[in-house]
Amino acid sequence: MVDSTEFGVLPRRAEVLAACASRGLPEPLAAEVARNGDGARETIEAWHREGVTAVAAYNDEVALAVLYGIREAGLSCPGDIAVIGCDDIPAASVAYPPLSTISIDLSAVDWVVGSVLHVLGLAEAPPTAEVPPLSARRRATT
Repeated sequence: MVDSTEFGVLPRRAEVLAACASRGLPEPLAAEVARNGDGARETIEAWHREGVTAVAAYNDEVALAVLYGIREAGLSCPGDIAVIGCDDIPAASVAYPPLSTISIDLSAVDWVVGSVLHVLGLAEAPPTAEVPPLSARRRATT
């Protein structure tokens, strides 16, 4: 049985850290940003002081809260800080500015499930696909 916490922020962060380490890249800054925008301005202001120029959010809802924080801090997106989300929710295309996101082709759900099982150590090898079911939907935030 897989603990439900294995499907959240911490495993995604662990994967990012592992990917950076394997490529000799420094550990990225990270912070929790509430989906309702609470504290987003303060987080964005701190990141801006640290020289952050782009944010890859856990999902589109968090990315929308980051956009809110950017506006509240008096900064511009993508001029001061670029943002990309993940999931391509309908609100992404009508956000201001329209949110760039990673779209998942749900017709390839077998590939997605197989990849998740491999990452969790429940499948020996990741699935293969001629065309990965992920695509970037570039909009105004990147």
